[in-house]
Amino acid sequence: MTIIIIIICICVFTIYVILDNNDVNIKYSDVYIENLPDEFNNYTILQMTDLHSKEFGFVLYNKINSINYDAIVFTGDMINNKDYNMKSFKNLLSNINNRNLIIYVDGNNGPKTYDEEKNKVTNFGLQVESLGCTLLKDTYCIEKNDFKIWLSNFDIATNMFVFGKKYYYEEKFKQKFSLIGNNISIAIGHKPVGKTILNCISMNKIKYYKYDLIIAGHYHGGQIKIPFLRCIICASENI
Repeated sequence: MTIIIIIICICVFTIYVILDNNDVNIKYSDVYIENLPDEFNNYTILQMTDLHSKEFGFVLYNKINSINYDAIVFTGDMINNKDYNMKSFKNLLSNINNRNLIIYVDGNNGPKTYDEEKNKVTNFGLQVESLGCTLLKDTYCIEKNDFKIWLSNFDIATNMFVFGKKYYYEEKFKQKFSLIGNNISIAIGHKPVGKTILNCISMNKIKYYKYDLIIAGHYHGGQIKIPFLRCIICASENI
């Protein structure tokens, strides 16, 4: 009897994991940003991250096409490091109806869009651009009736301002970063950070370091989860 119960439990758990890993849900978050211009009220950003070449097919396409949004941000690891298979990513982009603004940043897994040594967009990056994505190499300005929201690559800012990593385009990035001024500033990156890193950035001599919102991925919603409940462990030394 005990063996039968164990087998049933294993089967139920296996079915749950398979269904859960192939399920697609949209999580809505309302974000309050102080001094946000009225032109950007209800501005909606759809974030997608860490698909790792996973093919969800029309289950995902239909979900995306059923909602209204102003921009999409891909926050890294959309493609696996092992196979560099772009098929699922191409299928995804070709089946999205609203492609007005698609922002892409690299993750820690998969091919890179920018070659730091050669200071140029990689072949993979050119492919991503050809699919209609804008590579966020530094900053990007969204403008409505002379009011602006600035997006900036948070991973580069963190590497440069906190960890002292050198880039060929460092001065160009700093110049563009300084243009943000007092406008609304949204950081787009792959790996989220906590107060320690943010405090390091705030103590940096670079002017206009502040962020009104940070959008990042990397942790897949948490490493340890209880079925039907939220995650209980998110492995980050910085959060």
